[in-house]
Amino acid sequence: MLASLLASFLVTATVSTWIDLRRQATLETNRLTQTARVIGSLASDAVAADDRAESFKAIRSVAQMPGITYARLRSLRSGLLAETGGGARLVSDATVDGGDGRLSIWSVLSTGSIQVTAPVMSEGETVGAITIFSQTPELRGRVLSTIWTTLAGALVAVVAGLIVAQRMARRISAPIVALAGLVRRVDETRDFSTSVNIQADGEVADLVAGVDTLLAGIRERDVRIAAQVEGLESEVAERTQELVVARDAAEQANAAKSDFLAVMSHEIRTPLNGILALSDMLATSNLPQRQQRYADVISKSGKSLLSIINDILDFSKVEAGKMDLERVEVDLAEAAEDVASLFSEKAAGKGLDLAVFVDPGLPSVFADPTRLRQVIGNLVNNAIKFTDAGGVLIAIDRDPENDVRTRIAVQDTGPGIAADKLPTLFEAFTQADQSTTRTHGGTGLGLAICDRLIRSMGGVWALSSTVGVGSTFAFSAPFEMAGSAISTPVVAPGGHISVRGLPDQTRAAVLRYLSAWGVGATDAQDGAAIAGDCAPVPGFGVVVCNSEDAAETIVQKARDACVLVRPLRRADLREVVSQMCDGVRPRLAHRSDQPHAGVTFPGVRVLVVDDSEVNREVAVEALSRLGVETFTAEDGSQAVERLRSQTFDLVLMDGSMPVLDGFEATRAIRAEEAQTHRPRAAIVALTAHVVGSGADAWKASGMDGVIHKPFTLEDLVRTLGRFCADRAQTRTDPQRDGVASAPAVQPDPEGMRTDLFDPVVRGELSAMSRNGRADFVQRVHGLYVANAPLRLAEIVEHARGEDRDGLARAAHALKSMSLSLGAAAVARETSRIEAAARSGDAVLAINVDEIQALVALTLAEFEGMSSAPAPVLSADEELAAAIEREELHLVYQPLVERRGRLSGKVEALVRWTHLQHGRLSPDDFIPRLEAEGGIARLTDFVLARAMQDLRDRPDITVSINASAAEFQAAGFADRVATAAASQGFPPQRLEIEVTETAMLDVSAASRTVDDLRSRGFGVALDDFGSGFTSLHALRELKFTTLKVDRSFVERCTHDTASAAIIHAVIGVGRALGMKVVCEGVETADQAEFLRVAGAHYLQGYHFYRPLTLDALPGIAEEAA
Repeated sequence: MLASLLASFLVTATVSTWIDLRRQATLETNRLTQTARVIGSLASDAVAADDRAESFKAIRSVAQMPGITYARLRSLRSGLLAETGGGARLVSDATVDGGDGRLSIWSVLSTGSIQVTAPVMSEGETVGAITIFSQTPELRGRVLSTIWTTLAGALVAVVAGLIVAQRMARRISAPIVALAGLVRRVDETRDFSTSVNIQADGEVADLVAGVDTLLAGIRERDVRIAAQVEGLESEVAERTQELVVARDAAEQANAAKSDFLAVMSHEIRTPLNGILALSDMLATSNLPQRQQRYADVISKSGKSLLSIINDILDFSKVEAGKMDLERVEVDLAEAAEDVASLFSEKAAGKGLDLAVFVDPGLPSVFADPTRLRQVIGNLVNNAIKFTDAGGVLIAIDRDPENDVRTRIAVQDTGPGIAADKLPTLFEAFTQADQSTTRTHGGTGLGLAICDRLIRSMGGVWALSSTVGVGSTFAFSAPFEMAGSAISTPVVAPGGHISVRGLPDQTRAAVLRYLSAWGVGATDAQDGAAIAGDCAPVPGFGVVVCNSEDAAETIVQKARDACVLVRPLRRADLREVVSQMCDGVRPRLAHRSDQPHAGVTFPGVRVLVVDDSEVNREVAVEALSRLGVETFTAEDGSQAVERLRSQTFDLVLMDGSMPVLDGFEATRAIRAEEAQTHRPRAAIVALTAHVVGSGADAWKASGMDGVIHKPFTLEDLVRTLGRFCADRAQTRTDPQRDGVASAPAVQPDPEGMRTDLFDPVVRGELSAMSRNGRADFVQRVHGLYVANAPLRLAEIVEHARGEDRDGLARAAHALKSMSLSLGAAAVARETSRIEAAARSGDAVLAINVDEIQALVALTLAEFEGMSSAPAPVLSADEELAAAIEREELHLVYQPLVERRGRLSGKVEALVRWTHLQHGRLSPDDFIPRLEAEGGIARLTDFVLARAMQDLRDRPDITVSINASAAEFQAAGFADRVATAAASQGFPPQRLEIEVTETAMLDVSAASRTVDDLRSRGFGVALDDFGSGFTSLHALRELKFTTLKVDRSFVERCTHDTASAAIIHAVIGVGRALGMKVVCEGVETADQAEFLRVAGAHYLQGYHFYRPLTLDALPGIAEEAA
């Protein structure tokens, strides 16, 4: 404080002294300068005239002025004119020149005199100068007096300030110092009972009171703690005893549960296996058709029950430590994509996007494929179950924290799980929310089983979840790699593909695949593209659809369109990406139930190279159905020789063959092509090597592609379409399965043993038999029956002789021919033997015994196939059976008003899910029913079911499709009215749609339209613009609704003709008093165009997909 006072006073004194000195110097200088100017003005005339006498008179007066001792006048022309006085002055004394000169403070203190020079002005001009000299002893005195006076005042002020500060310090610092000492003593002694008795005022008093309150609080806390500690020991002892009792009870309950499940395992399986076995036998016996269906339902219900029980028994096995894991080679991509395929329908039914990404750099691993699929399937099932919007992504790659482990993750966009619930998810019979069981079902065992399986694999979980965002269930496991890490092939360095319109999960998977393959992704609207808008992509593009039905629709509209169905498979995606980067139109054909229908390749020459006669026969037959001219070779050396003298459009080359295998043969062919400069042959591997070191051997040998056995016609169509696209033709009369007369040999996929055979391959062979190629099926069966025992004998011989190479070749040969005929069990076992022989593992005798038993069973099944004609059901009979089995159900697609609000109108659409063949496309079964006269049964079913479903939904009006033939038939209106009356359904809420393409008889149709309208029913003309209805006929037919065909809607935003047609149709419909509906609205641009064009209602995936009854919204719900 003292220092601050001194500093402030010193600064103040210095500034004050400086100002006073400056003022004294200025006053003295101004006085002398003004004196010089006055004398100069008096002498101006004399100086101008150089008059010395007058000049002397002018300056003589300075002698009377105090302090001035000398003066002189000088002329600019004549020099010195006059001077007076005298006096000595130092050179260092102050001098001021001109009227504005100033003296420095130092010169004022050090000088004894001041010399001032001023100009002499005459008539505005300088004619000379006057200089006066003055002694200034009193100036220094005045300045020093000022300094001493200021310093004295400052000193007095400092003393006064110090006195005041001292008194204030005693009142403020004393209490603070005392308080600090008190706190220090309390800290040292830990005695918080000390009271604070310190006198203080103001804020210091508040501080003292605060410290006193703090000490009082500490004393109170110590009292409570002491009271708590007194009874703590006894309380801890009591609680410990309670925990011991609870632990013992829990262990006893868990042991009892495990014992119960372990004991019941046998008790449950024994009768269930008997039920399944007997029901299977009944289903394949010569019972009447209805009883056979009953037995089939019993069998399938028993298998569903077995699946549920297996979850419980798996849990029992895991807890009992009896879960043995298999160790075989597993392709992770195949495993994940197979699981995704199983759940694709379930995901699509909820409008979810299901996608898979498997790092292309990951090799196959050794694991238990069944248990691995079980874990992934359970996680995917849970994700779909609890997710209502968005999607699910299965991602498999290396663990970023430990690259020797593989990370498998299932990510969803569901409701998320609270952080405090995550640790309990893996507890048996536990779910995150008990309402989950009521809403979604389940027992809570699935994740518990998964947890134990993952731990038995050496895996660890990595769970993350955000409420309202989604969850990620991931685990990493140290799977042993079946080979070295795969160097991910770069498809096209620097290449770019546009990715647009894909849902989030699929887009994320596609972008990761493109990045792994070295292909850049853009959002460009032109060029090569992978698009998800379910419309043909101009140029080189691939369309990604969410269902087979949507894909079929695109393929029918654009035969050259390349369509993929979600969830995407990596192999398919890589193939089309490679083609687009090569500048080739992608040719991956859409997979359908009849892949061969409508496509042939006449004149194409294909060389089939395979050492198996069965495989050659199957390949030749399949290619012949596609109009291909085929040639064969039995080994690689024959293929090399034939290619030297002949040209082929395509070579299908087996990998493993005697003499010279396919890969070495391809290398030889490529070397000769380079030497001779002959055109490069298109060579595609035809191999059973799906995983392992041989899976990618075709790439290293220089082949152009691969088809895996067992192959399908679709595989051949896709490959031929890639290499021979310019030779493809569309067949005008595609055959339909089930229409041709019964063949002599009828392999029945529905009655076969699924544990022995592949239903897909057997189904294709069955279709070939029904379509007039029973002779071929019988021939390949005979070849297999003749050759399989020979290959089996070689396997046994080489196994006993420990000839690993011979064993691998024999096993591969039997596997290859088994795959071609769908003998899946034999193929799996021979694949295992082949892998063991090639890897050097010991081939146990039990493996040989198993393959012998499997071959015997398979041959017995082949020989037991009846050669008698099998009955072929008509389309109407098949439909009747399907309705009885409840295979048909309805979905409803809402119509919206122009502004996007629900209109209260829906269209009923039928879906057929066959028990054996899966989802059937309406484009297949409806034309067949129309052709065979069975469409009336379908119409009656849809009418009855729709009115049952919507009877209690008065806010909804439903439209139902009818075929043109039955619509024009007499009595159709009576059928509709009778059906509505029997259901108690108001006619005003029912509209009948008839397709425009087949309406030819205007008079007959007009009667039906008028009759229906008179009874209160609505009548709609569907697909207007796709047929031949004239405007005259449209005027005569009093339809209430006109539905514009989707083919115009698809192109309305970029095709002027389609836009003009839509405007015209809407104008005509409005003029005739009809409500105009536009179908197939897929984008926001289409919706906006149609709204402006004046359509009354819009229908399409942009607004709503077809929904089940439970998911169907109401107008009241939307308003709410």
